Amino acid sequence: MGTAPRRLVIMRHAHAAQSPGTPDHERPLDARGKAEAQQMGLWLAKNVPAEQIYFSSALRTVQTAELVVAQWESPVRCIPDRGMYGAEAAELVELVKTIDDDIVTAVLIGHQPAMHDVVEQLSNDRADRFPPGTAAILEFTGEWDSIESAQARLSQVVYVADLPG
Repeated sequence: MGTAPRRLVIMRHAHAAQSPGTPDHERPLDARGKAEAQQMGLWLAKNVPAEQIYFSSALRTVQTAELVVAQWESPVRCIPDRGMYGAEAAELVELVKTIDDDIVTAVLIGHQPAMHDVVEQLSNDRADRFPPGTAAILEFTGEWDSIESAQARLSQVVYVADLPG
């Protein structure tokens, strides 16, 4: 079997509520964050539909993933991953290497600074900024388990603030 072109979307969760006294893991999205997740979900559905999405188990990230996927018409396999909460870029790259090779496009939704760092590690490129709701699209050729540092190309960074709606 030849190597297929792959796309990996690295997304930071949308804006979360500042909730004094609430454990960080349990912070929900605020109204702005809910709108951001829906907007990005619509954009991704039209431009980078994925077959599989991984997301941190933190409430704000679960809610972001749910709102993103709700905008898609095609089925997507959703995989919550507790290990993504607090993970560093190297750990996220190891997660990417476990993606099944029948998946062409996958999404990771997580936290800063790891999401920004994984973009830099895989592409040797860095978005100038990575605010909540941002998605970076990486492209590479090969099998998921063979992705290495600086192997992917950062094809686009999408800022939710720039989307219509």
